[in-house]
Amino acid sequence: MTQKTDLGTLIEDLTALVIITEPDDIPGLGHMLKLLAKIDKYQITPLPILCSCIRSHVEKLVLEEEKDIKYLEKAIKILQTTFEKLKSGNERINPEQLMGDLKELGCEELIPFIENEMIEPVQKAEQKDIVEKEEYIPPAEDIQLYMDFAVESLENLENAEVDLISLESDSEDSSLINSIFRAFHTIKGVSGFLDLPEINSLAHKTETLLDKIRQNEITPEPEIIDTLLTSMDFMKQMISDIKKDIDEKQSIPSNFMDISTFLDQLELKISPEQKKPIGEILIDSGKISKMDIETSLKDQKIHPEKKLGEILVEQNKVSKGDLSKALRKQRKIKEAHHQVKVDTLKLDSLVDLTGELVIAQSILKEQIRLTGSLDNKLIQSISHMNQIISSVQKISMSMRMVPIGQTFQKMIRVVRDVSSNLNKKVELLMEGKDTEIDRNMVDALYEPLVHMIRNSVDHGVELPAERQKKGKIETGSIVLSSYHRAGHIVIEISDDGQGLDKEILFKKGVEKGLISSDAKMSDKEIFELIFHPGFSTNEEVTDVSGRGVGMDVVKDAIEKLKGGLDINSEKDAGTKFTIRLPLTMAIIDGMLVRVDTERYVIPTMSILEAIPFDSNNYFTLEGQGEMVKARGNMIPLIRLNKIAGIRTNSSDRKDQLVLVVEHKGSKCGIVLDELIGKDEFVIKSLGELFHSTSIFSGGAILGDGQVGLIVDMSGLFKWTEQ
Repeated sequence: MTQKTDLGTLIEDLTALVIITEPDDIPGLGHMLKLLAKIDKYQITPLPILCSCIRSHVEKLVLEEEKDIKYLEKAIKILQTTFEKLKSGNERINPEQLMGDLKELGCEELIPFIENEMIEPVQKAEQKDIVEKEEYIPPAEDIQLYMDFAVESLENLENAEVDLISLESDSEDSSLINSIFRAFHTIKGVSGFLDLPEINSLAHKTETLLDKIRQNEITPEPEIIDTLLTSMDFMKQMISDIKKDIDEKQSIPSNFMDISTFLDQLELKISPEQKKPIGEILIDSGKISKMDIETSLKDQKIHPEKKLGEILVEQNKVSKGDLSKALRKQRKIKEAHHQVKVDTLKLDSLVDLTGELVIAQSILKEQIRLTGSLDNKLIQSISHMNQIISSVQKISMSMRMVPIGQTFQKMIRVVRDVSSNLNKKVELLMEGKDTEIDRNMVDALYEPLVHMIRNSVDHGVELPAERQKKGKIETGSIVLSSYHRAGHIVIEISDDGQGLDKEILFKKGVEKGLISSDAKMSDKEIFELIFHPGFSTNEEVTDVSGRGVGMDVVKDAIEKLKGGLDINSEKDAGTKFTIRLPLTMAIIDGMLVRVDTERYVIPTMSILEAIPFDSNNYFTLEGQGEMVKARGNMIPLIRLNKIAGIRTNSSDRKDQLVLVVEHKGSKCGIVLDELIGKDEFVIKSLGELFHSTSIFSGGAILGDGQVGLIVDMSGLFKWTEQ
């Protein structure tokens, strides 16, 4: 059953792609070829024959031998109908009708295959096993070579893609071109050594195209950028196939997707029919007249060893600066920092050992305190050790941290592709790209960010004509920013689009049975309806939206990271999504407090002040429970032992304190028996047994070897709202 489901999904995706793709959409046509290659692996007659017919029309569109997409649309319908018949198992495929369809589609050369392959009953065809790719099983000592190649190449391609997007907006920056060129040059060399001809051929041709750009023979116009991006997509797919097969089977696929059509397209870009001479470029820029160029060309015939530009400079017709600008002289390559790649398991071990070192330090400090030692040399040594351990801790933590800008840069292409598909003009602005975040969290954030950026382009930013009617500029903007606040990493995605329509959201919520028609809801509650699975305001399903899949996935992903997601929106002014995530560092700055015999750790960044707890500031309000008055404001009172389900012998002591804490603009007071002091604590997981405990994010081993629970502010404030 898995085989049928997978094949059906591929055909559905191919059908949807044909509907939305224009005849001149090269990336879209390239994606069709990828899907056809995957469908071909299912050797279910006559699907491969129909795929060959479809592929023929896609190739003609790529080569501009065909302008009309109607034949492609008809071929897709025939493929879809044939698959439905095969899936049902109750209908036979009529070979004569299929041969007639192929003839009408101009694929007569495929008719003999129908005659040869449709002798056996078609019902048995869908039960054939999938023909797996041939595999090459390299010697055990070579497996690591292939894996290193795959990992490093994918990393290089990710960086090159960011540089390529930047090149589109700054075509004069030759350092970007050189950086992209080096990535493909490296892949070409290593793939040749490892005998990967398909990858080597694609890398070689792409490198040649990039070299033409470096030599100022080709201008990196949008069409060229699209071609290079498509080349990167093909390259990523093939290298990912290698990595996947090594992980799963310890083998190397010897057959990759068919990219012959794309290689032909690359060849056309490399060797265009016409090249604009340097003389014409100088004339167009107004630096020289046509007559001067003609005179210098006559001089060049007398001195053929000299280039035209050299003659023009010698004759003082143009300056060296003007010529350099016309040729877009190559700038110096930026020097790369030397890096050493370390296995992430080793980094994890280092972080864990650093945590144990901090715990050992705390225990030693506690023992010295208990013994009451006044040895000055010992105290100085302990102080020196504290400084060293603190430095080791910071370095070990930073080794797992990466700037979030690497993830932000990938969103540039998402905005570019989606806005182009929807005929919108959208620019992406980024702030706080240097904000550091754990690399594991970066990986987990990628998909949610893609969902939200796509939604901002699709649902948020209006079409240029609509924006003009509203008095806005044609080009919409999306701002992606990040910063640290109150012990959290905050990521904001805001747009200047049409905003969320509360009336439409409310109406849709009623239609889906999520709320009643007479429900009284705040703006925040109405906005949060979009987080329900299957909730979508789009009436039509497109490749971008309308399926009701996305925001519920985003919310789940962020909550798994112990984070939260807020929405602020105003009609015709825009929408802002705010993601708050805890820092994933293994060590936290906290205040150790005692409630009766139990000790807890409160994150320092959330603490505002400590106030006495007495009858003058203590109140009980109907429907709100215990409250405390702090600086003239009434705030909820929390007893940690009570909500943790721990019995306490402490009750209304006169020397108790209230610790006032804040989270996302809300405040509450925590009743304490003692404020022990501030320190750094190593976060330890509570394990599966306490997985559902929302008010504690972990535990910490204290100086005496006992465990103190670390309070999670998000969970604590959710409890106060219940």
